[in-house]
Amino acid sequence: MADEQGQDVVDVKIEAQADAAEVDAVRELLGSLGLTAAVTAQLGRYASGPAPWAMAIETAGSAFFERLAAEAGLEPGAALERFVASVYELRRRDDRPDGSIRVEDGERSIALTEAVSGEGMRQVATGELPAGSSYFWDDGSWQGI
Repeated sequence: MADEQGQDVVDVKIEAQADAAEVDAVRELLGSLGLTAAVTAQLGRYASGPAPWAMAIETAGSAFFERLAAEAGLEPGAALERFVASVYELRRRDDRPDGSIRVEDGERSIALTEAVSGEGMRQVATGELPAGSSYFWDDGSWQGI
């Protein structure tokens, strides 16, 4: 999707329980990183206790990672690492567990958390994970399912 200026718009969904202020805060964070984002609170979650926050980002190919790196003036992995840290800082609250960020680029689905190493972030940002799988970080490396 593109905005009126032809810039790619990133589709971002957060948990349906998020209020308007949290939706706006996520949109502002992405805007501060040079990304135009359509942010909505639509993700359903189920938990027996307080549910962790959730974020899903749908983007075309590597455009999301390239834009992060260009705006940050950093190597793509470092820019992605900084983005994840910023999201965790913004979304962390005492009344709920930390969540995760799922990036879907049409070829793969990747769950990003603060546990992913710098090398793991670089692998994601440079497109090294093979297409056709969903990935999560476990025991120091990417696991595909």
